[in-house]
Amino acid sequence: MDFYSLDHLLKDKSERPIDLIGDGILINKSLLLITGAKKARKTFLAYNLGIALAAGGSFGGFIIPQVKNRVLILSAEGGYFPNRERIQNMCKWIDDESRKKLDINLEVCFDPRIKLEDEADYKLLSNKIEKYKPSVVIIDPFVKFHQLEENDASDMGIILGRLRNLIEDFNTAIILVHHLGKDPNHCARGSSAILGEYDSCITISKVGGDEKCKHRIEFDLRHAISPDPKVIIFDKESFWFYEDISPIASLVKEHGHLNKQDLVELIVEQGLYKKSGAYKAVNRLVTSGELKLNSDELYEIVQK
Repeated sequence: MDFYSLDHLLKDKSERPIDLIGDGILINKSLLLITGAKKARKTFLAYNLGIALAAGGSFGGFIIPQVKNRVLILSAEGGYFPNRERIQNMCKWIDDESRKKLDINLEVCFDPRIKLEDEADYKLLSNKIEKYKPSVVIIDPFVKFHQLEENDASDMGIILGRLRNLIEDFNTAIILVHHLGKDPNHCARGSSAILGEYDSCITISKVGGDEKCKHRIEFDLRHAISPDPKVIIFDKESFWFYEDISPIASLVKEHGHLNKQDLVELIVEQGLYKKSGAYKAVNRLVTSGELKLNSDELYEIVQK
């Protein structure tokens, strides 16, 4: 246990590590829970995040500030070939420079068969993380990585304690994919110990039926102000999510090119956001590649 004096804390001017996923969604040495109902495309979102983190690119309103992160994915559902094809398809849409980063920074295991309560399995996983030194470990789905009772707080305390040890011992962050319970109003399935352990949570749900491919994303952050819920759209061709900017996009298309002030005023007039939220929405869409500034400093839609 390391203790710091008050004098040390008051004088410490060291910089806080950059968020792995912006807006405090995934910070250094933290646990992010991705949860949702069956077939809510949790795995697709986890893969998108893993590839974006490794390649250093933002997508769908998720901001990846760093140019690259080493990512280890443990995928225990679906088997090698279906998941291989998902990743191959996602990577087809990535530029050559980003794919070179992926070759270095991304490693995937499709048949881990790791049970975290087992000493030998836990040691095996610890050795792998120590060797690979990932910034982020993605575990999908949580239920496949233990054989204990999810509704038992003591059992879950053991598993979650081991995940927290991995985070602290190897200076990594963990993204944990987990199913919703039978009552979606009670968030993730199982003991309240699971809900009490995460640092941040993304809840994904389908909106308006599967054919529209719209998903609502809600956030719960423990160490920052939770971002507003948003709608993202799943592209069945690329297997990537992108942010639903149809209200803002329609304003830009309707008026042609717009400067920032005029665009913000229109967003506020339409009741889409208050003024401060409108500025943030525009900036987020530029950072994620949905809008861009042309040579005349006017906003335009990025064609997909």
